[in-house]
Amino acid sequence: MKKIIPAILTNDVEDLKNKLFQLKGLVDWVQIDFMDNQFVPNKSIGVAELKQISHAFNLEAHLMVEHPEKYFHDCLEAGFKRVIFHVECCPDLDFIFKEAASYVFEIGMALNPETPLEHVLPYLKGVKMFLFLTVHPGFQGQEFIVEVLDKVKRLKELQ
Repeated sequence: MKKIIPAILTNDVEDLKNKLFQLKGLVDWVQIDFMDNQFVPNKSIGVAELKQISHAFNLEAHLMVEHPEKYFHDCLEAGFKRVIFHVECCPDLDFIFKEAASYVFEIGMALNPETPLEHVLPYLKGVKMFLFLTVHPGFQGQEFIVEVLDKVKRLKELQ
């Protein structure tokens, strides 16, 4: 089943509340983007800030951060059902999976536009969800990078 999951990128809690209110009744899932100003050159609200916001959605966290494992506990406490981290975030992806294994949320992997699909091939059986960025992470309003669609097509053929 195909799902459309809107993503929210903001550095303001009130803006997040407003956007969640606008989505109420329209979708079941919402992705919240988190940035640490290290992995990408921008910063968003923190995962812990989401704990104070009531919502009626299944949430997924898109962690555009270094050391995503440091965010797992807050993601669990904030009620995320899925946590997506970038394959580019660290040299030891097996360590990230090992850390994630003790949490109940589903794990997904994200790829930046230039990252070769081969980086995720060893994880095809263990990961249910892949996020292909069609812009460079960290900023909104960029031009769609159409070449990423070739990676999506190749992954679909491999599954």
